[in-house]
Amino acid sequence: MPDKALLPSLLALSDVMATGWHAAVTAGVKPGGTAVVVGDGAVGLCGVLAAAQLGAERVIAMSRHEPRRDIARQFGATHIVAERGKEGAARIAEITDGIGADAVLECVGTDQSDQDGLRRGPPRRDGRLRRRTPRRGAARAQDVPAEHRPRRRHGAGSASTSPSCSS
Repeated sequence: MPDKALLPSLLALSDVMATGWHAAVTAGVKPGGTAVVVGDGAVGLCGVLAAAQLGAERVIAMSRHEPRRDIARQFGATHIVAERGKEGAARIAEITDGIGADAVLECVGTDQSDQDGLRRGPPRRDGRLRRRTPRRGAARAQDVPAEHRPRRRHGAGSASTSPSCSS
């Protein structure tokens, strides 16, 4: 049994690491691919680590904080993008020679992973978890066409989650 003083840290780690890993797996991070991780908090950094461990050739961490950028690099980020919006998408397009990412992990709880230029090809599942409480003006699941809804797999996450990093 671990020391009682370590329990809060171990419980926190078991939450954020599992969430970052789930986001990477659900987003479809594959060996040799390109993954973009939007956000550099604990879950985002765990998403960077997971993408690197799953074999992504390029792991692009979108980070605005120097100390967190350093951690992202230590965890396997090959590129850092500080810009957001159109500037961030343009920077990712530059890094990927205009192709975009194979997988996007949105670890902030916003719609930043839906920016043009982040994903390759037509819309596909990304690494977003469903928010527990809808944001004002947010689309409800029943308002999203079935072909754009995340698919649930048996054994992947719990009944209250679907792809993503926000909680």
